[in-house]
Amino acid sequence: MARWGTPQRVGVIIASVVALSALVALLTPLNVPGYDTSFTLAWGRDLAHRLALDFTHPSSPTPHPLALLGGWIVGFAPVQVGFQVALGVTVAAGLTALMLVGVVTYELTASRIAVAAAVATTALSAPVSLLVLNASTDITYCALGLGAVLLTVRSHHTAAIAAFMVAALLRPEAVIFAVVPLVLAFAQTRAAAGTRTATRSLRVSAAWAFGLGVGLAAAAWLAMGAAGGDPLIGLHSASSNADANNNAQGTHAALTGAIPGLAAATGWITICAAGITLVVTLLTRRRDQKSVRQSARPRHALSSDDGAQQRATVITGAFIGMAVLAYVAQGLTSTPLVARYLLLPSLLCIALAARCVSLAGRIARTKRASTILSTTVAVILVASATLASLTGWRDVATARAVRTEAFAAASSLLDNGLAQECEAPFVVRSPALVALSALKLDRPLRDITVANQAGQGVLLQPLTLDAAQLAGYGPMTPLAEQATFPTDAPPRQSNAQWALYSACQP
Repeated sequence: MARWGTPQRVGVIIASVVALSALVALLTPLNVPGYDTSFTLAWGRDLAHRLALDFTHPSSPTPHPLALLGGWIVGFAPVQVGFQVALGVTVAAGLTALMLVGVVTYELTASRIAVAAAVATTALSAPVSLLVLNASTDITYCALGLGAVLLTVRSHHTAAIAAFMVAALLRPEAVIFAVVPLVLAFAQTRAAAGTRTATRSLRVSAAWAFGLGVGLAAAAWLAMGAAGGDPLIGLHSASSNADANNNAQGTHAALTGAIPGLAAATGWITICAAGITLVVTLLTRRRDQKSVRQSARPRHALSSDDGAQQRATVITGAFIGMAVLAYVAQGLTSTPLVARYLLLPSLLCIALAARCVSLAGRIARTKRASTILSTTVAVILVASATLASLTGWRDVATARAVRTEAFAAASSLLDNGLAQECEAPFVVRSPALVALSALKLDRPLRDITVANQAGQGVLLQPLTLDAAQLAGYGPMTPLAEQATFPTDAPPRQSNAQWALYSACQP
């Protein structure tokens, strides 16, 4: 393939930036900030106003250093601007992740049909799209992780380690993934690196990137926690949220939930295809290496396109294996297990599954038959992922409609002067409304409390089942507890779904 000239490269870059910007502008209004994002924006706004961080609200989400830095930056802007920036960044991260899935797939397959299947499978995944629609930082983490995987596949090991360390500021388990490029850097042969000096330099730079990255990431997490009064807030928050949300814990839950967790994003056929791909590639790679040894050919004879794709497939499988081992290790230590911890490896499974497209095409003897067979496999993968996500998409649509209506009703009630002007703490029935109330009322998080009684202030009370479910403490708290109305303050304002009880004087 001829190398592109500079004008062509510049044109492609400009067109890509314009297309990405247009998609971000088009999709951003469709999103709403989720629970984690709302808290991050509220924490960031408090920091921007030189207020102390408040991590004390029950069942508040786990803060993350990189997300908190972003929240602090947009905290100087009006609340609505902060919302739009957070949503736009997440949409951009989602589109970047989608693109990177395609690029990683091309490294594994060199097939446009396989790339199209992988991108379509990812785009149609309800769990992935829901995280984008809720402006979740998990999507940004996945984009960083996929970028680091791509760098590893292309043998940019030090850069890959650095990318994983940045991702560790959103999810600490990224440090475990960084072990893969570190090991590959130390396993790099002198022939591949060029000279003994180049090999030593590669190993030293990788080791420094890993050691320094781990130290800086740990320091960032501890400093963030210390700013809120608990240096180990990451561990403590995860544990308390697990109790509130009844998250799975233990070795048995990890062993039985790891593979289903990988399949949650796209379905079982994708995971089975990924497994078949990995087994076939390992067997083929072993056979090819044995053939090279027996024929006394130089080892660089495996540096063909097939050899590069095999290597990329094995590396991708190694990342998935590391993720499963980390998940099981969490179970062994009784650390709370959450399905989205497996989101990044599940996206890598999509790339592995798409390799079945190119492998199937090689079975046919003619080019036309190869194209037909590859296309058939691609259609099966995309169709199976679509069927697996149908229920999820229906649930997403229903939940978004209910949430939009209920939160719009709550927001209109918070515009009332009674809620805006009362100087006493504003009381909500659950943590789900803490950050949204703080941002809507333009008050510090410390002024929003979770309780059943109004005290000296104003309490927001759900009146319908939908509002109660949105305002619920979690699955461990019966909805009947939401039906308990305050007895220390009279109702002052209400609409179809919410009521304000207040002890403040009008």
